[in-house]
Amino acid sequence: MTSPDTDPIRIVAVHGVGNSFGADIYGTRLEELRTMKAAVWAQQLSSGLGIARDRVNLDFA
Repeated sequence: MTSPDTDPIRIVAVHGVGNSFGADIYGTRLEELRTMKAAVWAQQLSSGLGIARDRVNLDFA
């Protein structure tokens, strides 16, 4: 059985128009930047929502 209080919250983040997210970065470095930003956003969201960090499963589109 699943519970809304313990299940992961899955979030897909989409940047806005004109965002320069990794504009000059390619390959492995871009993947590292994406992973780092996803971790920071997940931490900030979990803090703001008052939930455990491990419940937030965030990635970028």
